[in-house]
Amino acid sequence: MVRKVRGFTLIELLVVIMVISAMTLMATVYIYKLRISTALKEAVNKITTDLSYAKTMSVATDSIWGLCFVDSDGDGYYEYYRLVADKGADGSILTADCTSSDSEDIIKEVSNIPANINVTVSGGVRFVGFSKKGTTLVNNGSSYSNWAVSIRVQSALDTSKIMEIDINRAGRIRFGWAR
Repeated sequence: MVRKVRGFTLIELLVVIMVISAMTLMATVYIYKLRISTALKEAVNKITTDLSYAKTMSVATDSIWGLCFVDSDGDGYYEYYRLVADKGADGSILTADCTSSDSEDIIKEVSNIPANINVTVSGGVRFVGFSKKGTTLVNNGSSYSNWAVSIRVQSALDTSKIMEIDINRAGRIRFGWAR
């Protein structure tokens, strides 16, 4: 007895291809969102680590340490920051572009913020640092103040993804997803 082998119909093949395509699309969207979240977390971890280091060193060396954020293209977002220390407390890090005229004050020249990540600091602040006692010091170009400050880190690709680094007046650093 000869048996006829039957294959798949065209409709069955198209249904399978559509199911596989839908699953691939869902996986691609998930991976894209995961990549954005990972980039935000990396940027926040980098900034938070440098802030914690500045706080530790400000107390250990009895001088002002912090991060100077720089907006080089004037779009309102910071492209990089410098880790600086005002070792003599002479106010030299208060120059207009948040750089020091004393090369000894610049500890780490440039820390680039990843592409497609927008960083802003509340109140137009460019310097976020810590006093000799570890309390928060901020500067908008004219003088030091003891304010609470918030650093907002946002994805340029998905504007709904926002993380914030909050630093209270006592110098406590907290970070998480914005509400």
